[in-house]
Amino acid sequence: KENINMSVKPTVYIGEDTRESSPKLADLVERGAICMGASVLRFKECTTPQLHYLVWSHNTRKPTDLKGYCQEISKAFLSLCDSLDSKSSFPELHVDCANGVGAIAMAQIAPMLEKCLKIKLFNTDTKSSGKLNENCGAEHVQKAKKLPVGISNEGPHCSLDGDSDRIVFFYPDEKEALGYRLQDGDKIASLIVITLRDILNTSKLINGVKLGVVQTAYANGASTKYLKTQLGEKGVLCAKTGVKHLHHKALALDVGVYFEANGHGTVLFSQPFLQKLSAAVPKDPEEKKAVRKLRLLVKLINQAIGDAISDLLVVVYALRVNNWSVSQWDSIYQDYPSRMLKVKVKDRTMVRTTDAERKCVAPEGLQKRIDDLVAEMGQDARSFVRPSGTEDVVRIYAEATTQKDADELADKVKAMVSEMLG
Repeated sequence: KENINMSVKPTVYIGEDTRESSPKLADLVERGAICMGASVLRFKECTTPQLHYLVWSHNTRKPTDLKGYCQEISKAFLSLCDSLDSKSSFPELHVDCANGVGAIAMAQIAPMLEKCLKIKLFNTDTKSSGKLNENCGAEHVQKAKKLPVGISNEGPHCSLDGDSDRIVFFYPDEKEALGYRLQDGDKIASLIVITLRDILNTSKLINGVKLGVVQTAYANGASTKYLKTQLGEKGVLCAKTGVKHLHHKALALDVGVYFEANGHGTVLFSQPFLQKLSAAVPKDPEEKKAVRKLRLLVKLINQAIGDAISDLLVVVYALRVNNWSVSQWDSIYQDYPSRMLKVKVKDRTMVRTTDAERKCVAPEGLQKRIDDLVAEMGQDARSFVRPSGTEDVVRIYAEATTQKDADELADKVKAMVSEMLG
């Protein structure tokens, strides 16, 4: 399937995180790889996306190292900023590093960006045991719905997760019950894809290019509705939950943006599109600038995997090229209130789904009863259920125009699932 030449001696890339067990585990992996006849390249502390980038670069173009990773994305970002018509600066960005390996990578790359972006790092304790993701990090902000410890009340913020493959943005807002406004993976995908669309239009390369966003069923309905107004129905695809499913679906597009709500995602560029971009001969100065922007974005974006550091820089550039503040970005749509529950069942395999997990095909009658409950809540309400992949529970998601209705819908669906499946 992957057309791998098995006669070539394989190379195994091994990276470490900041946990005490990491060097010993890396030693064991190295010994095992050598026993299997592979060459080994060892790297000390590096993020998961950095390691993926090194492997992707080895397999698709030329080998590089961690220094090369930092240099390539920082150079692309600085060049993009130099091309901006508006020279207004971006506010100092406060980055919560989750006390993970991303703190080390950010400390290396932040000084390279100072010309265009000031960064202040928080939660960078990678030495103390038990600090990783403790009351901080992307999941703490997005799922636990709490501000990370130690941050200031100033400026736009973002939070990485422990291994730096997820990112969410937020800014303080005293009017909000949580004390802040969140820009999750749905908002990030929306910002990136409309920015790419506009640049593609200016470059005159949009014709024949399949541009789209891949979401999961958990993407907020307001984001899906917004994206369909921007890209049309065919520009918004849905995949089963899990990054591997989104990545695979995005491969069918020429320019495919995928993000989960938790902030894990990236952009994929097809080989035909890259060839088209490489061969482009712009006819006027505006086209020339747009083509150059696209070529730089290809270098800035980590196509191997969701990369919090790369995504951070893409978001900052997208805000600057659109001349938006974080609050203006946040206002492109307002999330519908939602609720997630789970119900313990005897056998989760009794629930089977289709349509990227948005519809139930078994047990018989379950989907009809969900549809009836949704209909009671109004036009923009929706709900779906799916079996957990790890435990005997069925997961329930409900969404409506008010939190009261979302809660009520989730509770009713939970009671109905419990009644049918026990």
